[in-house]
Amino acid sequence: MLRTPQMESPSFFESVLDSLDHQIAVIDSAGEIIHVNAAWIAFGVGNGMPIGFDWRGRNYLHVCKVGDEHQDAQISDVAEGIRRVLSGGSDEFEAEYPCHSPSIRRWFMMRIATMKYAGPRRYLISHTNITARKLTEEALEALSVTDPLTGLANRRRLCVF
Repeated sequence: MLRTPQMESPSFFESVLDSLDHQIAVIDSAGEIIHVNAAWIAFGVGNGMPIGFDWRGRNYLHVCKVGDEHQDAQISDVAEGIRRVLSGGSDEFEAEYPCHSPSIRRWFMMRIATMKYAGPRRYLISHTNITARKLTEEALEALSVTDPLTGLANRRRLCVF
């Protein structure tokens, strides 16, 4: 592939990240955010962060800790997986987790991977919204344990999964 000078520029790579609908953050080994893409910023604004909020220098692990206090205990497992990658115990980690707001039930797939380049260790975090899939799973589970005629629990509800 022929590389042009424009393809090597920081603005080119920033535009690549901003073209994705996944929320992307680049963090350092301490968990400090170095860069976020446009989808990350838009998600933050949609969740009450002020327009123009600067994510750089914020600790991503602190965000997980705050989530642990106010959300699901599963966030602790996510934070532990992130710490394993940051400490060099693993090259990547991914997990599904709830990230509900007071008005919206939603879930995300979070993935962290060690970036492969010659500079200081950096990590790429991506969040993918999987809410539609999780709501479908919940609906199917409810259908499988409920009698369609009466709406009452069926035999499957009594079975231990």
